[in-house]
Amino acid sequence: MEPIFKTNPYTDSTNPAVAATGIKETPDTSKTHDSPKTISAKPDVDRYTPEEKHTSIGLYHVDADDSGKRKISFDAPEHTDDESAAPSEAAPNPAKETCRGNTDKVDREIKELKQKKKELESRLRTETNEAQAEALEKELANVERELSQKDNDSYRRQHTVFS
Repeated sequence: MEPIFKTNPYTDSTNPAVAATGIKETPDTSKTHDSPKTISAKPDVDRYTPEEKHTSIGLYHVDADDSGKRKISFDAPEHTDDESAAPSEAAPNPAKETCRGNTDKVDREIKELKQKKKELESRLRTETNEAQAEALEKELANVERELSQKDNDSYRRQHTVFS
């Protein structure tokens, strides 16, 4: 399909509306530029060049333990002086500390809440008074809400006691 206008209707001097304005078309200098563009055979792209493995310059580095998890290890500095090696040999090795997490208190709270919920449900089933039943339902809803907040791993982690 051919274009409707072969020339620009806004700058064509044969157009009577343009001829009345006196605007003349100027040749486009970018079209008359005849210098060929140089195209390289290989396109410019980013290239990955692997670096050499760096040796640790600090006293600590990241290693993998027996299970494959990351751990931070201490790089003992190499001493060439006999004087500097002597004090490190004489220094006692500090005993490793172990901490134990205890969630007994949280587990006890959850167990009490579950027991209270069970008791309220049984009392609600046997209750004949409407006002008492409504009060038991409200109390049961509060216990269930508190139980849903406390009976999860994040609550246990937050309230773990370490010793």
